[in-house]
Amino acid sequence: MSALVAPQAPAIDSKKTVRRELLHELLRSKAFLIGSAIVLTWVVCAIFRDFIVTFDPTDDNPFQQHRQPLTDQFLLGTDRLGRDVFSRVVGGARVILLIAPAATIIGTVLGVLLGLVMGYYRGVVDDVLGRLIEALLALPVILVALLALVSIGTGTLIVTFVIGLLFAPVIARTIRAAVLVERDLDYVRAAQLRGERGPYVMLVEILPNVVGPIIVEFTVRLGYAIFTLAGLSFLGFGSQPPSPDWGLMIAEERAVISAGIWWPSIFPAIAIASLVIGVILIADAIQAAFDR
Repeated sequence: MSALVAPQAPAIDSKKTVRRELLHELLRSKAFLIGSAIVLTWVVCAIFRDFIVTFDPTDDNPFQQHRQPLTDQFLLGTDRLGRDVFSRVVGGARVILLIAPAATIIGTVLGVLLGLVMGYYRGVVDDVLGRLIEALLALPVILVALLALVSIGTGTLIVTFVIGLLFAPVIARTIRAAVLVERDLDYVRAAQLRGERGPYVMLVEILPNVVGPIIVEFTVRLGYAIFTLAGLSFLGFGSQPPSPDWGLMIAEERAVISAGIWWPSIFPAIAIASLVIGVILIADAIQAAFDR
């Protein structure tokens, strides 16, 4: 038995070395460090919201309507209902960092499974699924999401699954391309010659070797999920009042920007932009690390 096990050690050591090199490359990347700092800031806001905010994000105060930033105890001012904008922006981080990652995980799992099946079996399976994916990708994501939500209704769970399902096709196409490269390599042929079944070859042999594209796709789609979620909330199909959702906050206050009351909508817009930029910086750094 020792003669059989011993040859595995170099492969394991090689994988550990690759992981260390990737980690070292990421830690040297300014884009990764800056992006991680931005995302971590919002994660801290989401987790420790109750210790950071001074007001309940949903509490109305009719006597404090549209107070300017740095007025009295209101750091970022108040909105049309007298709610503290700072508390709502911080509270909105929890909303978006729960739904967006959950939707991205759903889309990634479905997309990876589809990509594995398409790339491994090819033939009729690849043709049929490929045509369906091309048809879905021909339509704007936000439009398909709106049609789906109009048909089946709104709600946090529904929005999460709809966004995830819409991201699955584009992830599947990327993973399919990676699987096609791996499918004809010697280790896959060796597994097939041993008599291993397709699901085993896909999940045990091929899947660990396409982790790089999966991680990159996940981070990229996370940024898109944040934008999509904010857009749906802005249009009234995401979180509903009085939720401190960033997209909803912009929608509620956009009409008063022309009157010089800019802070209730500008600060949540900055929050969305900063979080998306942070995620994109991380995605770019991960992509660069895997390409080297």
